[in-house]
Amino acid sequence: MDEDTFFLGIAFGLGIISIPSPKDIFFIKMCVLRRGLLSMAFVAVASDAFLIAAGALLFGMTSEISAVGMSIRVLAVFYIVYLFLSIDRKGLSVDAVGSDRLRGDFLRMGELSLANPYSWIDTVVFLGGMAAVSTHPVSFISGAIVASVIWFVALMFVFGWLLSESMRESVYKYLPMFAKIILPIILCVLVIEIYSILKEP
Repeated sequence: MDEDTFFLGIAFGLGIISIPSPKDIFFIKMCVLRRGLLSMAFVAVASDAFLIAAGALLFGMTSEISAVGMSIRVLAVFYIVYLFLSIDRKGLSVDAVGSDRLRGDFLRMGELSLANPYSWIDTVVFLGGMAAVSTHPVSFISGAIVASVIWFVALMFVFGWLLSESMRESVYKYLPMFAKIILPIILCVLVIEIYSILKEP
């Protein structure tokens, strides 16, 4: 384990993973509702670990990072539009009851973690790509995974345990509005990135 590369992975991981995403919004909702906090955090971190390792493996076998990144960004545009159109007063998911609610929560977290092309940009393209070109890829991947743990534990601590009941209710109330603001911003950034890639010689 190379310590410098490990801490570099933590630094880059925190810088990239902490950028607001649909998965973060949904995780905050689960924290506010105090539903399956540890389980949801585990799913979020495990999915990041899987995608970062997959990205390092993929880019270790091919140098076509820009082409793969372009394809993922195009998919992400359509996915973000779909998410924006699906927002209602409940946020990014509809609340069910009983066991259906728990199963629905895990399915939604799984979708936003593994089947979300926007998450692939952060994990597969950026962190996986950086791990692939690192002289110590395992150390970099380990650091990035630790960064994911730090990020989601921090969200869980703040929104699940630190906030008062009234503050959690306010956060829950305004989450859909926040999603309606952040998703168009994400969409604009993706379109600009795609345009920049297309303009490259």
